[in-house]
Amino acid sequence: MDYPIAGGAPNVAEGVVPHVLDGNGKAVPQSAQRAWTMPALVATNAGSATTVLAAGLAVNGLMIVNEDATNPVRLRFDGSDATSVLGLPLAAGKGLFFAQGQVPSGKISAYGASAVNLSVAYC
Repeated sequence: MDYPIAGGAPNVAEGVVPHVLDGNGKAVPQSAQRAWTMPALVATNAGSATTVLAAGLAVNGLMIVNEDATNPVRLRFDGSDATSVLGLPLAAGKGLFFAQGQVPSGKISAYGASAVNLSVAYC
């Protein structure tokens, strides 16, 4: 959302306030204290679980994108390893986003029957 700047002409670059949806669906201004990391490429090993993000990190927002054009991957967020049947499926070319207050605190693991690259960014 754009807001006018008090005491001067509005400047869209200065007037953009990031928002997140709270549990009631209301847009809440988000503090800009933490910057997003550059997306890191995490390569999964074919047929075995790979740690995407370690447990216990203070993360406010998280984005995971499956960069593969054809192969899906399974993601697990409870600290256990993802397997060929356990984990949330993430289709090729698709992504997940967790807003502030929704980021899992346990280890996140990925499993792919084929080697898959995931882009992972967080703040």
